[in-house]
Amino acid sequence: MMNNYFNSKIFWQKFGISIGLLTFLFSTLFLLSFFSRKSWESGLKTAVETILEEKEDVQWVVGKKVYLNSPIESRAALFELREKNSVEKNYVIIIRIATLFGHMPAVYIYNKNMGARFVGYSGVKGKVRRILDRTYTDSSMTYWTERIPTIVKTAEGGMR
Repeated sequence: MMNNYFNSKIFWQKFGISIGLLTFLFSTLFLLSFFSRKSWESGLKTAVETILEEKEDVQWVVGKKVYLNSPIESRAALFELREKNSVEKNYVIIIRIATLFGHMPAVYIYNKNMGARFVGYSGVKGKVRRILDRTYTDSSMTYWTERIPTIVKTAEGGMR
């Protein structure tokens, strides 16, 4: 009888320690992701601003992040966008798309009247950028150009 009690006590101690360690691990991961979200969003916003300055003649003002109400949020970020001296609301989306060199962050501008338009790849330099700039009219570009209006409409429907 005593041996069974002793084994049960050891089991519950080990079980409690294991649950405590798992709880600590998951809490740490959650807190790290929670506190790094703002930094991640500001990095994406900076990347979008940089490519817009490089590729566009118009001066754009990138606004707040718009939350996407779909699973695509893990591979894309949508921001409000307007011309410097205008109040017309546009959107800019940075999304990972497949290219000849793997997945690259592509930047599109969306306007309700004109649809989606590819601007360029963010964070790509040198020879790779020159090759991608010459060959950006592939099927994945066409797919995302057609898909972005739906993504924006879904996000606008659930704006917080």
